[in-house]
Amino acid sequence: MEKIVVKGVEPKTVDLNDGLHIGKVVRLEQRTPEGKDYTYLDVFIVPSGEVFEIKQGYNIPKNGVSSKTDLGKLIGRFKGRNIIPNESYDLNELLINRVVQFVTIKNQEGFVDINKESLKPSENQDQIVEASE
Repeated sequence: MEKIVVKGVEPKTVDLNDGLHIGKVVRLEQRTPEGKDYTYLDVFIVPSGEVFEIKQGYNIPKNGVSSKTDLGKLIGRFKGRNIIPNESYDLNELLINRVVQFVTIKNQEGFVDINKESLKPSENQDQIVEASE
């Protein structure tokens, strides 16, 4: 039998203060947890002045989004109105490269969590969001 060896490392954390931040949505990923029958949309954001990404996940309901679902509420914040039944929403077009504001808090394990209800478009979309060196 082949020997399998792994190396222990410190958990990867980011240094981001709790509170309100500005950033830019840089990519979206759809994922299905192994052995599960539901799907998530992960929204990846680079905070202003940083080089790392943080993400927030939203459940993608099988029967579609409504103004009552977390993803539907997110879409509503970016569209500026409630979800319209039978309307389709291109999430790449709606979210990618948008300047956003969001609130973070470190959890008990020391990882940064985004308050999912706080993620919304920044009022100033022309705001420059640069990565630090």
